[in-house]
Amino acid sequence: CGGVWGVPIDVDASSRAIWVVCSKEYMTEHGLQLEHFLFAKWGWSSSNNHVWWHMMRGGDVMQLDADDDAMWGLDGHGSILWRPAGDVGKHSRWMRIDGPPNVAFKLIAADNDERGTWLWCISEDDRIWRRDPGNYHEKDQHDKWSDRDENGHLYWTKPDGSVLKDLKANMGFALAIDDRGNLLRRHINGTCCIDPASPVHCWCGETFAPKLSAVTDNGDHGLGFYMPSLQHKIDETW
Repeated sequence: CGGVWGVPIDVDASSRAIWVVCSKEYMTEHGLQLEHFLFAKWGWSSSNNHVWWHMMRGGDVMQLDADDDAMWGLDGHGSILWRPAGDVGKHSRWMRIDGPPNVAFKLIAADNDERGTWLWCISEDDRIWRRDPGNYHEKDQHDKWSDRDENGHLYWTKPDGSVLKDLKANMGFALAIDDRGNLLRRHINGTCCIDPASPVHCWCGETFAPKLSAVTDNGDHGLGFYMPSLQHKIDETW
C-alpha cells in the first residue's frame, strides 16, 4: 500500500494475479472516515511483471477472494460484490449479488468446479452460508443460498462454542481457520470431507499443520500464516 493508501488488510492470489486490499483513515469535518482501496498486479515473471492497477471503481471492497473466472468481495455493509476476471478485471466494474434475506457477511470464499463458482460466506452471527453456482446477474436468487447441507445439518455447528476466523477456497475445498488455530477443509459443493477426519462434523483436519491465524490459496499448495512466520504446505509437508 506504500503508506499513501494505508495498510494492507487482506490479500489473495490466483494463477492470474495477486490482489491487495488497503485501508486508511482520513480526518474530515465529521470525524475519522475509513476508506478502502483495492489493487491488482498480474504477471509473475520478469517478462510480464505489470504495475499495480487500482481496482476499486464501483465498489467499496473490504475483503475478497478470487478464482480464475471472477473476483468476489464484501463491502462495508456485508453485501456481496463480484466482477468478471478477464484481464484481471481492470476493464470491468463491481456488481452486486443478492444474499440470503437479512443476512450480512464478514468473510467470503469462492472456488469453481465443472458446475461453476460456489460461494462460501461467514455471516455476522458466525454461521456458514453456501451459494450454488449460476445466475449471478439475476435478482431474487435467494433459494440458491443455504446454511445447511443436504442432510439438514448446519455447515458450521460451532463445536464447543468455536467460531471460524478465516475462510478461503481452492482446489475443490473450502478452507477455514477456527479460533483455536486449526486448519479445516470441506468439499466446495458442501458434501462431507472424511479423510483425515476431525472432531468437527464433515470437516477434515490437517494433522501436521501448525496453529494458524489465516489461510490463503495458491494453486495446489495450501498456504497458512503462523505468526510470526509463514508456513507453506507442499504435498503433506509443512
